Amino acid sequence: DLSYAFGEGRGVERDLKRARTSAQRACGEGSGLGCYNLGVLYRDGLGTKVDLTKAADLFDRGCQGGWAKSCNARGIALWRGFGVPVNVEAAAVLFEKSCRAGIGDGCGNLGDLFVSNKGVPGSLARARTMYGEGCRLADGWSCNELGTMYDSGEGGAADHLNAFRAFVLGCENGNALACANVGVLFEHGRGTKQDIAKSMELYQLSCERGSGTGCVRLGQVLYQGKVSGTDQAAAIEWFRRGCYDVRSKSSWSCNEYGVMLDQGKGTDADPSKALNVFEAACGSGYALACTNAGRIHREGRAGSVDWTRARQSFLIGCEAGNGGACLELGVIYFKGLGTNGDP
Repeated sequence: DLSYAFGEGRGVERDLKRARTSAQRACGEGSGLGCYNLGVLYRDGLGTKVDLTKAADLFDRGCQGGWAKSCNARGIALWRGFGVPVNVEAAAVLFEKSCRAGIGDGCGNLGDLFVSNKGVPGSLARARTMYGEGCRLADGWSCNELGTMYDSGEGGAADHLNAFRAFVLGCENGNALACANVGVLFEHGRGTKQDIAKSMELYQLSCERGSGTGCVRLGQVLYQGKVSGTDQAAAIEWFRRGCYDVRSKSSWSCNEYGVMLDQGKGTDADPSKALNVFEAACGSGYALACTNAGRIHREGRAGSVDWTRARQSFLIGCEAGNGGACLELGVIYFKGLGTNGDP
């Protein structure tokens, strides 16, 4: 397909204008693949402005033209409301259609949809089944989610050996988070023999493939000295990488990086920099980081004491489910610290 070749630079110099022209011609001639490739260009803004409505329409035409990947892409648009009104039922039909046609992504997306409806009886069991289908079709995400369900016992009995096997397949099929999860099982000897050195190799691989979770887990092993004594300097660097330098950044890694900065572990103490890191992680929904930011404001370690910002940070952390933040907030109100008091 010339549109794909020009779009990806496969065998020819990458030329997005020619990719779009080729895809338009192919789609106009009834090629499902051509419509799908043109939809991808509009969805991702490659050589043109992003147009999710046009992309969703092209994915529909591609699906009608028999290109199963286009059915999956149209399903995502319907599920997430990308360029079309949300229609979960129609999305499920398209995910199943693409899955039955051998698209592992479609199986995984249908599994995700079932997980999102876990309050419905049988949804988690159906999700496990769909992830199994996706994993069989070499979809790394499906393998990772299947492993997670086996490990936790969601959707059926816990099975750590099969969790290990699924995570390994996920890692082999390019899912960075699955590599980290294999590492977790090696670290704790669950579903396999404990091997800390092997877990560290997998965490590093996960991090290098773009998963912040792999970075933070490697940092923790180094900080805890599980192999040859604590290495705080190395640990803080992996925490920093997981916070800033990877594709899938980790708010957990940012929080750990902030703690090291705040306490001067592996580096000189810098509460002001730590506060910036905590507040960014808090803004991304990591509740413990909100608590840590509130404590710096409460103690004035990044300047003067600021009860208003401390209270705001603790409130966000408490509402996000961190018990420590709720306790701190309660003390502020009970003692009337920076407030009129609200026992």
